[in-house]
Amino acid sequence: IICAKLKGAAFLKQILKTERVSVLVGIPVVFQALVKELENKIAKMPKSIQKTIAAARKIGSKSQRSARVLFTYIHNELGGKIKFWIAGGSHTPPDVIETLHSLG
Repeated sequence: IICAKLKGAAFLKQILKTERVSVLVGIPVVFQALVKELENKIAKMPKSIQKTIAAARKIGSKSQRSARVLFTYIHNELGGKIKFWIAGGSHTPPDVIETLHSLG
């Protein structure tokens, strides 16, 4: 994880995908970096797709099963096997938790 923090979220995504990690333990900054990268990618998409993603996230925040289906592509980009996200060492911002939850 230290290497992932130094090299960035893209490096961490590559490791998660290659190694098919099922439990990710890290400090909140690691999760913030992943969320920030995702939000930056969404911001570059056409407005119509952004609206669709926003609607899907609302559904996803209410139903984890639906979120897993709606965001299969994102899950696969992170290896598709993560069952637990464990953050420690400091306070995790609520918006990071909400974002990850809404994505299933």
